[in-house]
Amino acid sequence: MFLMDAHNDTPYRMYFEGGNLSENNFQNSIQKQKGFRTLLFYAIFMDPEKLKKFPSPRAYFDTLYDYFVKELSQNKESVEWVTDASTFTKSQKQQAILTVEGGSLIKSVEAVDYLWSKKIKILTLTWNDSNLLGSSAMSGDAGGLTPLGRQVVQKMNSLGMISDLSHASDKTFWDVMKVSEKPVLVSHSNARSLCNHPRNITDEMFRALMENGGTLGINFYPSFLEDEPQKADLESIFHHIEHFLELGGENHIGFGSDFDGVDALPKGITDFSSFSKIIKEMERRNYPKNLIEKICYKNMMRILS
Repeated sequence: MFLMDAHNDTPYRMYFEGGNLSENNFQNSIQKQKGFRTLLFYAIFMDPEKLKKFPSPRAYFDTLYDYFVKELSQNKESVEWVTDASTFTKSQKQQAILTVEGGSLIKSVEAVDYLWSKKIKILTLTWNDSNLLGSSAMSGDAGGLTPLGRQVVQKMNSLGMISDLSHASDKTFWDVMKVSEKPVLVSHSNARSLCNHPRNITDEMFRALMENGGTLGINFYPSFLEDEPQKADLESIFHHIEHFLELGGENHIGFGSDFDGVDALPKGITDFSSFSKIIKEMERRNYPKNLIEKICYKNMMRILS
């Protein structure tokens, strides 16, 4: 089965905790992907706390980036580093796309060119902290997209870099929707109408995402699945999948697990290998084969084309 996952924090966890991509005790590894042909979005997470230990955000990014690129090189027999999905269903290797989570290193439009030169395909504009690009969902700041943020989104459009609106405040989300002429990504968020968390998106926002041609990745973090996180399980994941399907989202949802970026998972989900349970559950629910393929990879492939 082909499978794309729009958000993994494995590079961050590997750098700060030690370990390798091939086999580790984390939530994601090449070994845990066994049985799938994968294209994973690997995030260079700009952690505000860890940033304080580096001379600059650029130095932090370069350090984690170089570390993970070296890891990809050491596993090049198993993993191919790509910038789009054109070879996904043809390659015999697992595939990797590099992204940046948090725009704190963007101080000017020219910084986007730097990321593009590093083969960064996707930029999550904010993390939990607001920055020079816009306000975040968790900051309580309602400022929305800044003038620089507007210029950055336009620059990203011109290059083909994708704006990721997970972590964005509602105002930032709507501002980007007015500015972006290209499909956007909400890489790892769920339905706010089912779980009332600011990191999730409203039904109105999802309808706008569909109109934009974008895609959302279902997040497995219990706090984004259930108002009472301890109750989160496989059924919780399907509540969100089926809610978005009811809104007409057959062509606009995929997965954004947040593996290696979360400290808890739903009951029955342990690591990347648990995707096999999710696919079996789709089959048990009599999802048509084409719908399973859309959710597993085709909808993410579209925005990467």
